[in-house]
Amino acid sequence: MEYVQTEIGQYRTPTPSRDQAFQETRESVESKRHLVLELLAITPDGLAAWEVGDLLDWGPDPRQAAAPRLSELELLGDVYRPSNVLPRENPISGHNGDVYMITEQGREGLEKEAQEE
Repeated sequence: MEYVQTEIGQYRTPTPSRDQAFQETRESVESKRHLVLELLAITPDGLAAWEVGDLLDWGPDPRQAAAPRLSELELLGDVYRPSNVLPRENPISGHNGDVYMITEQGREGLEKEAQEE
């Protein structure tokens, strides 16, 4: 943290407003959601959260990085967990993870974004 010295004392330098920080965070989240949808669109067998995070190289704990975006996309109706597909075992943790697949709504959203560009 930087300080500015004035005649009457020290003050912290201005930081981005909360609105600006919120906007930057929201854009980052939307960008990650888009990456997840694009990846699922080219993966017909679907992917587990740890596979998504691993393929997108999202840090040391790929499942932890990808799971929130998948949950958000599921709530939005862009991805789903098919009941007829068995969970996949994470080779690192040994835990099973649900497989996610893109919905028709998710595909339409990607096509719409591509047309707008």
